[in-house]
Amino acid sequence: MDPVVMVSALSACSRVSEAGITKGVHGLLIKNGFEGDLNVGNTLIDAYSKCGDMCVSKRVFNEMSWRDVVSWNSMIAIYAQNGQSMKALEVFYEMLKVGDVSYNVVTLSTVLLACAHSGALHLGKCIHELMERKTFDGMREKNVKSWTAMIAGYGKHGLAKEALAVFYEMHRAGVQPNYITFVSVLAACSHAGFVEEGRNFFSTMNQEFGTEPGAEHYSCMVDLLGRAGFLNEAFDLIKGMKVKPDVMVWGALLAACRIHKNIKLGDISAKKLFELDSSNCGYHLLLSNIYASAGRWDDVERMKVSIKEKKTS
Repeated sequence: MDPVVMVSALSACSRVSEAGITKGVHGLLIKNGFEGDLNVGNTLIDAYSKCGDMCVSKRVFNEMSWRDVVSWNSMIAIYAQNGQSMKALEVFYEMLKVGDVSYNVVTLSTVLLACAHSGALHLGKCIHELMERKTFDGMREKNVKSWTAMIAGYGKHGLAKEALAVFYEMHRAGVQPNYITFVSVLAACSHAGFVEEGRNFFSTMNQEFGTEPGAEHYSCMVDLLGRAGFLNEAFDLIKGMKVKPDVMVWGALLAACRIHKNIKLGDISAKKLFELDSSNCGYHLLLSNIYASAGRWDDVERMKVSIKEKKTS
């Protein structure tokens, strides 16, 4: 009798889900001194879980002299698949704390399941990014598209610091950022409110990297500055654009004017938007909200009439 036989026997126990048989095989492997075998231990964890005895699975896990990624993945999956999402996350945190085994894509997929069931949405987003990062790190060759995709992924999920860290890592690796890279970087800054960082990237993208700012870059900057209350700076930026401002640029300024109740710039940006896209009622509604915040009810009524006319025309 050897560990391979024990693993086969325990695998059979998993299929029949019979606790009595599993306990019998468990006693036999202890008697023969196989309880310290890693593969035997991992299979035993699974066998007890299939019998519905998660407590014994955890005890076997705790008593293992050493564990590999399969051991950790098994315990996380057992809890996640049995509706105990918080315990699954606790095991994952313990895995990170111990630090002697690196997680893999299977680990992250299972933790993502636990996040979905527990409502831990922010953690779920972070796990999703870790999965992408794991795939990214495994690439033999990384080009500007793969680097930019990582930056965009972090930025989209509100992880601006991580997005900027990837940009600097990309720069150290000697990969030249392109037009889309800077859109992703500036969007990450905008979502996080990183005003100074955004200003620096915007000013250096052409000077250091030879990328001429386009409408998308200006839109990100106007959004960033506008959200932070730098409305005049945002307006000056638009006036100095080398390309024609589009609806995204003026729309970002109008949205910022609504937040900060700036009627003067709100009127200007709305007028530009009406010229570019007269059919969009959303711009009229935004301007109406700005008027309402200032108590200009005649203007609010005028906007309501205009919206009604747009809908019926």
